[in-house]
Amino acid sequence: MSLPIKIKVNEKHVEMPHHEANGLQIKEAAIAQGVDIKRDFALSEELEGGRTRVVGDDEKIALHDGQKFFADALDIKISVNEKPVTMHRHKANGLQIKEAAIAQGVNIKTDFVLSVELGERRTRAVGDTDTIELYEGQKFIAVTPDDNS
Repeated sequence: MSLPIKIKVNEKHVEMPHHEANGLQIKEAAIAQGVDIKRDFALSEELEGGRTRVVGDDEKIALHDGQKFFADALDIKISVNEKPVTMHRHKANGLQIKEAAIAQGVNIKTDFVLSVELGERRTRAVGDTDTIELYEGQKFIAVTPDDNS
């Protein structure tokens, strides 16, 4: 008999009975153990270096103690350089936003300087490691590091 695997979902401890589970099983175990999420939330696994990857409901993955997952409500649509970008979480750092934008066809690079529009022609820089709350319709601008405009 093996001991339960201890993972975290949205920073809360969840015990899993097996060394392998699919995304839906992880969410259902978290819900049963009091994590405030729903079955239709998107599940992401935290990887090294602050990166994440989406885990599909039917996707089986190997589990290990200390593994971290995040479950968020349905996707959020933001824009980067006036191009639509779908994010799978409600919080992301600057690098994650740029990587998502690049993966979705926005013509930028990861070394570009990212800023969030605050309204009234004001912006605030978002560094690669700066975590920001995302909301539907939020607008970002990414420019080359040598852009002096």
